[in-house]
Amino acid sequence: MLQCCRPVRPACGRTLIREKNIRRNIPSYIIKKYCDRGLRALCPEPVSVRSSRIAGYRQAYNRCRTLFHRGTGIISGCIASNSLVDTRWVINMDIGREKNTWMDPRWAASGKRMEIPLMIEFKKNGIVQPLGVGAYVQMKTTATGTWSMQRDTLSFNVEVSGFQRGDVSIPPGKMFFSVPAWGSVLSRDKGIITINQRRFFVRQEYRIVGRFKPEKVPSELDICAALEQLPSSRVKSGGLDGPVYFDDK
Repeated sequence: MLQCCRPVRPACGRTLIREKNIRRNIPSYIIKKYCDRGLRALCPEPVSVRSSRIAGYRQAYNRCRTLFHRGTGIISGCIASNSLVDTRWVINMDIGREKNTWMDPRWAASGKRMEIPLMIEFKKNGIVQPLGVGAYVQMKTTATGTWSMQRDTLSFNVEVSGFQRGDVSIPPGKMFFSVPAWGSVLSRDKGIITINQRRFFVRQEYRIVGRFKPEKVPSELDICAALEQLPSSRVKSGGLDGPVYFDDK
C-alpha cells in the first residue's frame, strides 16, 4: 500500500504539461521510492493508494505531482496546517465600508474606518485562541474560535462582544476571516472580514465589513511582551491624500 498527501491544484497549467512530459521518462522504481518513502514521511494525514504494480505507482505519482509547483517546495493542506500550529499573529483589522458590500447603506456611510489590532494563536485541532485586542475600543473577545486550511485559503473566526463608533459598528457574534495562504505564509493585503446577518428575517448571508493584514509575531517573544507591543485602535478616514487619523478615541 502506498500513501501520499492530498494534492493541491497548481496555479499554472504549464506546470502540468511540463510534469507530464517528465513523468513519462521516470523509471517505475524511482516513482515507487518517491511516493512510498518521501511523501509518507512528510504528510501526517495520508491518503491510501492501493496498488502493487507499476501502473499503481504511476497513479500514486499522479496524485502527488501537484505537491510541487515550479520547484518552490512541497505545499499541501496537511503540511500547511501543521506549520501554523502554535504560531501567534496580529490581525490588523481595517473595518469600514467596502465596495459591493451588502451592509445597510447607512452603515459606515460617513467614510470613517476603524483600525483594530487583534492578536490570536492557532492551536491544535483547529482552535483559535484570542490573546488580546488593541486599546481604545470597547470590543472584547468572548470565546475561542476555529480555523481550517482549504487548499490555498486560510479561514478562521473569532467571537467578539461587538462595538460601535459613530456609524461604524460590529454586532456581537462571530467575525469571519479568510486570506490566501501558502504554507505558513499569509497574504499581506488580501484578507477579507465578513459577518453573518439575516435579511428579511429569513435569509442568512455573509456581508463584507472590512479587510485585514496579518502580521506574524516572532516566536522568541512571550505573550506578555507581544501584548505590550500590540498597537492601539484608532479611527481613520480615507481620502485623496491618504488616511487621516482622528483623536476621538
